[in-house]
Amino acid sequence: MPADLVRAAVAEMVGISFRHRRFLRAVVLISAAHPEVQRRCARYSQELGEGFARVVLTARAAIRHGDPEAAIRSCFGTVFATSIIRIPYGPGFATPVPVDDDAFVADLGETAVRYLLADAVG
Repeated sequence: MPADLVRAAVAEMVGISFRHRRFLRAVVLISAAHPEVQRRCARYSQELGEGFARVVLTARAAIRHGDPEAAIRSCFGTVFATSIIRIPYGPGFATPVPVDDDAFVADLGETAVRYLLADAVG
């Protein structure tokens, strides 16, 4: 089912960040001031986005946008940015009521499903 695929892709992508949280916390914070770290982070982030797109594109027929590749890139950017800001700053940085990691992942997965699959939610 396409919705399950999208949720699983989001969960795996965010899970990678969570599994490497201690390392990534320092990397995210230093990347703004260190061009080489920023360059490498951008490359690895792009590779992660390409992998995410390869997986999610297997549900291309269910994606309700005129340009599925662009929609997936946008979805990846949103999910990536949301999850990567949580790494150094924690769950309470952008919201007044922090949610635990499991709820965070589930919410992001549902956001991705609703964006990509619109009326195909299920």
